[in-house]
Amino acid sequence: MRRIHALNFVRTMTVTTVFFLAPLHFMKLGFDGLAIGLIVSLYAAAPILFSFPTGWTNDRLSFLFRFMHEAGDGLMGAFAVLYISRLFEKKTIGGSAGILTALQTSGHMAGSLAFSWLGFRAGLILIANAAFSLVALPRD
Repeated sequence: MRRIHALNFVRTMTVTTVFFLAPLHFMKLGFDGLAIGLIVSLYAAAPILFSFPTGWTNDRLSFLFRFMHEAGDGLMGAFAVLYISRLFEKKTIGGSAGILTALQTSGHMAGSLAFSWLGFRAGLILIANAAFSLVALPRD
């Protein structure tokens, strides 16, 4: 924890020193006061100028992709029940759909339990996800 505080202190002092010395350097190069003020203020203006378009785009795209994901989940669930109705007799459709729903729910629960434990203990969510994806790829 002390290392983080020391690093933050050094970073803050570096930025302060640069902002103290930057106007002197620009004066030496021949810039006038307005130009120096604009150049130094860009440090504060740049994050504001870039955060709004990035945030707006992220909000729209994340909603769009989340909507597509959820629509796909809903359609797959509906198709699964539809194909169960075509595979089994009408007398056993309810039981077959119930078994499928129970298996899907168990899979969601098992995946959440396994990957939350991996993420908490070792931070291996992305590595484990990549490994399971590679296992699922078809082999020639």
